[in-house]
Amino acid sequence: MIVVFESVNSFSYLLIILLRILNIKVYYFRLFGKNEKKRIYLAEKLKSHNVFPLQIQDLEKISEKNINILEYDNDEIIFKHNKFMVSDKILTGFRRLYSSNKISDDELRLAIQDIIFSRISFFYVSMKIWCEEHKNKRVLLISFNFWTFYFPKNIRNLTKFIIPLNFLKFFKKLIFNQNVFSPNKNSNKNDKLNASFDREVAILNHHGLINGENLYDKTLYYSKSSESPFYPKNIVHINYTNLDNPSKDLIWLNLNKVKISKKKIIKKIFLNIIKTFHFITSWKNFLAWFVLFFQYLSFLKFSEKINIFKNLKLVIIDYDHLCPKGLLLALKKKEVKLLATQERFIGGLFTSFYNVIADVYLTGSDHVNKVIEKSKYFQVKKVIPVGQYRVDYLSQYENRDVPREILDNKEKGKKIIIILGTLVSEEHWFDTSILSLRNWKSLKVFLQDSAKLASNIKEGFFILRFKNIKWSRLPYFKDTLKQLEKIDNLIIADDYSRLHNSYRYCANADLIIANFTSLADESLAYGKSLLFYDYSHNFNKTVSGISGYLNDYIFCHSYQELIDKTKKFLSKDFSNKDIEELHKIQKIYSVENKKKIKDKVIEIIEKEI
Repeated sequence: MIVVFESVNSFSYLLIILLRILNIKVYYFRLFGKNEKKRIYLAEKLKSHNVFPLQIQDLEKISEKNINILEYDNDEIIFKHNKFMVSDKILTGFRRLYSSNKISDDELRLAIQDIIFSRISFFYVSMKIWCEEHKNKRVLLISFNFWTFYFPKNIRNLTKFIIPLNFLKFFKKLIFNQNVFSPNKNSNKNDKLNASFDREVAILNHHGLINGENLYDKTLYYSKSSESPFYPKNIVHINYTNLDNPSKDLIWLNLNKVKISKKKIIKKIFLNIIKTFHFITSWKNFLAWFVLFFQYLSFLKFSEKINIFKNLKLVIIDYDHLCPKGLLLALKKKEVKLLATQERFIGGLFTSFYNVIADVYLTGSDHVNKVIEKSKYFQVKKVIPVGQYRVDYLSQYENRDVPREILDNKEKGKKIIIILGTLVSEEHWFDTSILSLRNWKSLKVFLQDSAKLASNIKEGFFILRFKNIKWSRLPYFKDTLKQLEKIDNLIIADDYSRLHNSYRYCANADLIIANFTSLADESLAYGKSLLFYDYSHNFNKTVSGISGYLNDYIFCHSYQELIDKTKKFLSKDFSNKDIEELHKIQKIYSVENKKKIKDKVIEIIEKEI
């Protein structure tokens, strides 16, 4: 038997030591501690007893089916589980709590889909991978997390023992958190805010005005006309990620700091518990009741917070599928029009987690527009194809403001190959070990393959570019980086001080090789030559398995394919069949209206108010 702890803290550590005394093999998934030093100390103590995190990154093979569930869920495993757990009857009954005919059953279904997917998918797939790796052994999962009850029951050799210690914390956080609810009765502190926020247009801001490490700025919806409600100083910025105003020139509201009446909230909660308690006729229905009530509490909190807005007509969603659904449902109840632009092209083809609620949705191409029109994961009334808006940055920088290393090597007659790496954010060995994708080991393999490629194609100059460079400071990569330094036609572009630098590199590349990233889709839409690095040390297919996406022609599933296709694309020795395949790819990204995308977006939103 193998025992896996969903999480470990100082309390469960004692139980683990007891199990080790009994010579039982023990692993864990997550580590909790008061700070990072405590987590590191706990990991090292466990290591001294031969207790390690799930060693998923070190597995020899991970099945395509499991990668599928985790990344894009073609078979809709998590959504089908949502439908199984929460019946239409209970969902319809709960929707009546919202007291609005503007909110549909399908929208509420997507709202709880966000909760279920975010709470269980990563851990569920990790356990599924681990159990399949040890299919001849019984795996006992010990979890203190209530959400583990929502696991699909299709892992044959898994037994769950759940002590839901965090169950009461959910209600405590939502009801009694002093940072959210005012400790004063009937607090009227928000009255002073009403005048400054008395606008018709707002934008729901996600993590500030710059994406990532200066990847791009969020100016898509800004008009140049000072008379326009979309002029930066005229539009209200509503931030839901607890970020204060980054600029004194903007009208900005940190929604987390808006006070609401605790007494009023508690009264509504208890009245609605009584109203819905009759749905709890079985354990399964209790789980359905809880996830629906969990979502309702989010809606209730946001409904109270946005009451300071009296004249809102149009709200723009900064990040289409990541905006809290409770906030969107609260705005729908106020009959505010919601508008969003497709943030990730590939998201239009996903199921289970890329869920969008909006009245007007601006999509990435004519092809994906047709897919979204038929998709239950996009509850939108009107879809308009405009193109991928960040393609404008590629147009802006092609042959202009070109990075010096590109100019110098083009003068030497070199072909410029930009290699786009993925984001690896984990700083500790025990955090990366549990990852099936985007882990330390997969990044090391990616770096080694890039080094081999550059060494074998001397006519090219290779520039590695990542979303950030923090991983390079980790001792794990020290030897690999030393090997890269010896290759004279390969560098890592590590300047993140300038906005749009990644777009400067891609706009002026002869060929782009990419782990999957949105910048790859944008580059293809712009017409750049691109190959996908779609494999690693323990799998050979990720995004190429997505239904309705690109054909396999530009995907590489091994190093041999990578070097063969790189040479072919650089020589441009294409047959008629090759050219036909490339045309098919371009068709997926095509948009009938070819003018600048930002101009199209401004033109559309001006008409929607």
